[in-house]
Amino acid sequence: MNALAVDPRNSQVVYAGVEGGGVWKTTDGGGNWVPLTDQQPSMYIDFLRVHPQNPETVYGAATRFFSSLGPGILKTTDGGGTWTHLPIPFGSVSSITLHPTNSQILLAAGVVGIYRSTDGGSTWTRVLWTGGLAWGVAFDPLNGSRALEHFHV
Repeated sequence: MNALAVDPRNSQVVYAGVEGGGVWKTTDGGGNWVPLTDQQPSMYIDFLRVHPQNPETVYGAATRFFSSLGPGILKTTDGGGTWTHLPIPFGSVSSITLHPTNSQILLAAGVVGIYRSTDGGSTWTRVLWTGGLAWGVAFDPLNGSRALEHFHV
């Protein structure tokens, strides 16, 4: 298991990202699990994010270059019932962070810097490049106009 994400409204609802196994969901605190992405192109899920204000929206992606998903992110807006593949223009994704109050604003870290989406991940614009791999990015949970990044040069 590579990633866990908990629904902020109900701690019994947990999503798990599994290498080679996709995204799984439990609604009973881990007693029973259901696979959610068996019909999706990638089974490598390295991270998951549940939106804090809209917990039915979940993002997942693989950081691996060899993922069959290719450059992209999986997104559900119905708690995992259906998924959309969001292509990305920046290769592998190492991290995604969700704006604390606006579910349409995301930041993604990857091999060519930090990118921002203002439309829920449909389009992306590079906002920071320092010449190295961006390992992570996170919004300040109390101030959505601030973010922190972690680069490896």
